[in-house]
Amino acid sequence: MKERLKNLLCRDLSVRALLLLGLGFTLAKLILTSFQLVLATPDFAILDDTLMYEAAKSITEGQWLGEYNWLTLGKYMFFPVWLAMLHTLHIPYLLGGQLLQMLASLAGAWALAPLIRRRWGLLLCYVVLFYNPAASAAYVTLRIYRDSITPALSLLLFAGFIGYALRWRQPLRKSVWFLLIGGIGLACSYLNREDGIWFLPFAIIAGLVTAGFLLWDKGICQRMAKLVCLLIPYLILGGGILAFCLVNQHYYGRFVLSDFTSSEFKDAYGALTRVTQKDPQNKVPVPYETRMRIYDAVEEFAFLEPYLETDMMYNNFGSVPDKEFFAGGFYWALRSAAQDAGIYQDASTAEAYFRSLADAVNAACDSGLLEAGPPRSGTTPAIRAEHILPTIKETFLNLGRVLSFSQADPYYKTTLSTQLNGQPELREEYEDFLGCGVNWIAKAGTDEPYYSPIQQMSYLALNIIRYLFAVLVPIWFAVVLVCQVLKTRRCFGREGSSLLRLCWIIELGLLCCLLLRCAIVAFMSVAAFNDVEDIMYLSSAHPILLLYLLIGSFTFLFSPLKRLKSE
Repeated sequence: MKERLKNLLCRDLSVRALLLLGLGFTLAKLILTSFQLVLATPDFAILDDTLMYEAAKSITEGQWLGEYNWLTLGKYMFFPVWLAMLHTLHIPYLLGGQLLQMLASLAGAWALAPLIRRRWGLLLCYVVLFYNPAASAAYVTLRIYRDSITPALSLLLFAGFIGYALRWRQPLRKSVWFLLIGGIGLACSYLNREDGIWFLPFAIIAGLVTAGFLLWDKGICQRMAKLVCLLIPYLILGGGILAFCLVNQHYYGRFVLSDFTSSEFKDAYGALTRVTQKDPQNKVPVPYETRMRIYDAVEEFAFLEPYLETDMMYNNFGSVPDKEFFAGGFYWALRSAAQDAGIYQDASTAEAYFRSLADAVNAACDSGLLEAGPPRSGTTPAIRAEHILPTIKETFLNLGRVLSFSQADPYYKTTLSTQLNGQPELREEYEDFLGCGVNWIAKAGTDEPYYSPIQQMSYLALNIIRYLFAVLVPIWFAVVLVCQVLKTRRCFGREGSSLLRLCWIIELGLLCCLLLRCAIVAFMSVAAFNDVEDIMYLSSAHPILLLYLLIGSFTFLFSPLKRLKSE
């Protein structure tokens, strides 16, 4: 029996079987997701999907992001470039997203190869990463929005840095490719979302840890070259930022990634939110009574009052009955009011206005004309003591949502592209530009989407995969976490090898990144937005979780297989 078990464990796939099975799993996923339909809501997503879609159209027409207004440079704009590229190459939007996920999954499996002694292990890594339910979830991939590629970009980033670290002893020609992959993932992730900066701590620490192993290992070859090459991801990031800034400078006269994250707008918003509130309200950064006092004290802000204090503005960005703007809407209300006031006639005028607004409000605060706290700059809410415990609680709730792949349904159950239902020309435009279908057909006598029997079968298959992940991943996570804790002493004791120590450190880094993303989303939910636990915002955490499970398994759980091979 022992001999039979040993033979079973030692059995491996042939190269041909690996390629055929990998191709089979790839085609199966691409076929299943080919029946998905895009959700298009032009009138209801002007700050999100519509902004990205219109910018992509402008790029394909040679007009960069289009005519300058309050939205043009309102967000980081890598996604419109991606969308425009797919259109130019005649690659359907949803297929392009899955192909990117496929490439990222291949990179992830390739990155972990030094830990894997069997080809079936490589296949397992690829399938687990490619079939990530968050990478085919309706709320992530079926919108025409930047988060649709977040799981793939996150996976590229982490796979690149981990792949290079695990090959610190290998010749540079075999490992340098991972720095290019990591650099592309880092740059694209950073340029895709304003909060992409949260990836930087991992990238920096990963580089430092790898440098430490390169310096500590006395027998390493090409040491200096490998250390210098660690700069590659950051050079790619810097090059990406520079390219976007130069193009924005050329078209709009601003050397910035966005005028939302520019210093003058952050200073203006920070100045307004530093004014002391008489009756503080959660998730309301500048209440009505506070705005009234600022209008009386600051002429530059009073200029916006006729455009800001309207029912339309309250309805779009806050509450009409309360005459309040919520934290996630006030900065957009400011920009929209400035547009109506003519301030966004060009980028330099907008820059000058918000700079003067920041200076005037801060001067009123510093002089005592307005009671205020210390100077601040930025659009994120201030961290307060009352936020701490709710944020901690919400962080672990988010971790549970990630582990269980909450909201990862592969189709929209109730949401329909209603506007396109009655506008065939607009629907045709969307489907032609995207190269794929839109869910505009409703069930008879209802306003719910209609899906054909074959579509329902594909969704059922994707849901079964999702349920398998939801059941197995929490158990898998608990086992790997316990094993990591129990084997800490062994890893750093005399028995522990350098590779084992490095894997333990990588596991710790991935776990910290997973918790960090859950905490960032939790804080925004507690202090600013409602329903921020949406899978769209957590989708960058799922690849991190899966890498943590795979590395932990091949480091702590499958070590008997390694011993069998050496016998």
